Amino acid sequence: MFEIIIFILISFLLLFYILRWSTNRNVECISIAESYQIFLDEDAFFIDVRTEEEYKNGSIKQSINIPIEKIKDRIGEIPCDKTIITFCHSGHRAYEAYNIFRNKGFEVYVLDANIYDIIDFYSSI
Repeated sequence: MFEIIIFILISFLLLFYILRWSTNRNVECISIAESYQIFLDEDAFFIDVRTEEEYKNGSIKQSINIPIEKIKDRIGEIPCDKTIITFCHSGHRAYEAYNIFRNKGFEVYVLDANIYDIIDFYSSI
């Protein structure tokens, strides 16, 4: 019985990592430094896709907050002539937003950093 439980757990973890890898492999990620260069070129439009509560607890002043569950309803607020940079706490919701924006024809990237590093960097400029 113990071997079956271990087998199921290992199978689940393997499936999780395979699905996560296949979902995110076509996503274009950029570093904080790369996002800053886009920001300097006045071409960046930062979207924090975390919840409103998370956003209120700390984000970057250069961003707007559109929670991931509201992206499709608010897509008309996004400028077509800017480079969209999505971010969240760990990346998962930013990847979801990336796919939505990419499917609508936007130039979009995922900021590949955790929220604390993003806030630390952008709060100093």
